[in-house]
Amino acid sequence: MADFKVIIFDFDGTLADTREAIVRAKQETIRRMGLPPRTDEECAATIGLTAPLGFLKLYEGLPEPLVEKSTKMYRELFEHFRKALPPVVFPHVRETLQALQEAGCVLTVASSRNTPSLQDFLEILDLKDFFTLVLGAGDTAKYKPDPEPVLETLRRLEKRKPDTETLHRLRERKPDTETLHRLGEEETNDLQPAEVLVVGDMPFDILMGSRAGVKTCGVTYGNATADELWEAGADYVIDDMKDLADIVLK
Repeated sequence: MADFKVIIFDFDGTLADTREAIVRAKQETIRRMGLPPRTDEECAATIGLTAPLGFLKLYEGLPEPLVEKSTKMYRELFEHFRKALPPVVFPHVRETLQALQEAGCVLTVASSRNTPSLQDFLEILDLKDFFTLVLGAGDTAKYKPDPEPVLETLRRLEKRKPDTETLHRLRERKPDTETLHRLGEEETNDLQPAEVLVVGDMPFDILMGSRAGVKTCGVTYGNATADELWEAGADYVIDDMKDLADIVLK
């Protein structure tokens, strides 16, 4: 029997390895835009953010027109690099998703990747059928590390007004004040926080989950270290996707 009813997965760096294509496209964008150089590690540290927010992380205060132009160029270049450097599903992802699905878990994706690209990747990698719901950057008004992708996932799965016990348990998990305010005034589902798990490779994923008041699991084979994931507040940290089954199906 599964300890978690809903598992919300990140995509890049969690389900599939897209790092090289992302970094190459970002570096080429920086070169063509004439922006100050950044290291591959600095570019990789933006994975998990939307493209515009990624450029703002690399260049604080970058004017909006340059953000827009850089984002447009990056997305065009990424399409080129993803063909030359196609994404690869990480080891044991497919088998783990299958085991979780068979155990009755509802599997979803919440990614900062633009929605058409995300859907396309899931289709190409033959992962789409594992997921009940897929949310990309175009599906929420706010993005990681904001809790909105988690809250929107839960609202879409099953809408209802949260009861007093649910709100009490959420407060025990200490989500931020804004999250409690949203849950108190908007419709959400009747899942308990302890029944929902966010799985991701970046601190942004962990912060998104913890701010929504749910459990979180970091993976170390993506783009962040175990220390970075623990520091962000992860409840679990694993080195291999197969270890997720031990957590969920114990």
